Amino acid sequence: VTGVQTCALPICRMDEKRACLYMRVVSMDPSGLALISQEEKLKAYCEENDLKVTDIYKVIASGSNLSPVLKQISQKAESKEFDILLCTSVSRLGRNINEVLNFCRNLRQTGCELYCLNDGTTLDNLLDFYKTPEPERVPDEDESECFSQSM
Repeated sequence: VTGVQTCALPICRMDEKRACLYMRVVSMDPSGLALISQEEKLKAYCEENDLKVTDIYKVIASGSNLSPVLKQISQKAESKEFDILLCTSVSRLGRNINEVLNFCRNLRQTGCELYCLNDGTTLDNLLDFYKTPEPERVPDEDESECFSQSM
């Protein structure tokens, strides 16, 4: 069962930083506490940091594939509708690291930020951690170190 609940909130002043809140659970527990807990944490962070909430996304879906909602969020980021995407953990974005990294790279290109409350993950430290290693350079013959020992 997949469910998405969105809420578009009023436009904010130009000097306010705007936040898009994203929360995901695999299945809805009868009490709904998992989503409620995520939402409360995210809203409290916004209040403490003077962030204006522009959108709230609540998703009930497996994280094995990138949520179509994240594609909507990417489009809103491209349209400059928010400045920062907030979630409680990077695992809420999805479990497929390649899809999550591609989403994050696209988010970076829009100028938007990402912040994950539980572990302090940001867009920069996530992408830096998973940076594609540079190919190892083989030194030229005249650059290679040569050791010899005379007896």
